[in-house]
Amino acid sequence: MEPSEEIKALNTLKLSALIGIVYSVIDIIELIIFLYTGIFTISTQLSGLTFLSSPYVFALVAVSAIIVIAQVFLSWRGFRILRRLNIAKEGYTGSKMLLIASIIDFIVIYPFLEFYLIPKVLPILKQIQATNSDAVRLSSSALSSLLPLIASYFVLILIGGILGIVGLVLIVIQEFKLGSRYEEGSLKLGSILQIIPIVNLAAFVLLYVGFSSSMRKVGSSLPPVLAYQVGLGSLSPEGIAQFSLFSVRAIKITKLKLKVKDNVIENSKVIELNQGENRIVTDFGPLELQKGSYTLELTLENGEEVKVYLIY
Repeated sequence: MEPSEEIKALNTLKLSALIGIVYSVIDIIELIIFLYTGIFTISTQLSGLTFLSSPYVFALVAVSAIIVIAQVFLSWRGFRILRRLNIAKEGYTGSKMLLIASIIDFIVIYPFLEFYLIPKVLPILKQIQATNSDAVRLSSSALSSLLPLIASYFVLILIGGILGIVGLVLIVIQEFKLGSRYEEGSLKLGSILQIIPIVNLAAFVLLYVGFSSSMRKVGSSLPPVLAYQVGLGSLSPEGIAQFSLFSVRAIKITKLKLKVKDNVIENSKVIELNQGENRIVTDFGPLELQKGSYTLELTLENGEEVKVYLIY
């Protein structure tokens, strides 16, 4: 476990929960508006279906889509970091599936309904209400011709729904595991409440509190420094750098960057550091050097950077 990366991941998940709070509030407002305008009552004049195709509904759905996709994307980013640390495999897979489902739902399904299906179906349904039997027969025939289109719409809904449900279940499992890992009951409860739509707001508030508390716990366990230079190092024209590092525990150096004049020379050779003092010798190839000091930047496997000073 690498604390700095872990804190970064938890902070990203906390931000995702915050956006989830915003979305839940907007969702409640949308529900109130839809209920107030009678969206769930399809009258004989098809007023409900007409309202579905109004620009006001589309604007609300568009705002919701942006917020949901941003929230799920941040969740995916946070779990991706934790997966690299071997902490969150289910969360990474689940958030990816939920992200795909959100894109299908808001970018494919609803625009398809709004701009294509409703404009075709609504006039036909209105004609079917007519008393003229010939008009009814023609309208019924036209509606039958749209059945493959309607079927494809429901197939998209089915695919998005399956991806969304499986993805959400995996995220819930992962967040519950994180609650056990950090001993945070709010994470456990918040993860479970996500399954119940009417309490989403409470779920995201609990997740926000849980991730914030987990960050503090991980941060309090951070060591002051993982590795530091002992004495001064040396650098030769042949590009041989020699220096000593003291490491508080075993860790790897994954990248070395040597600054020479205006150039940066990189070496991606992985170097193992043992606990205690380590004598390091590495080769950058022939260099054009002037007498003076040079800076070598080391990147540890946890992302921490250590500066080493070399003399020529």
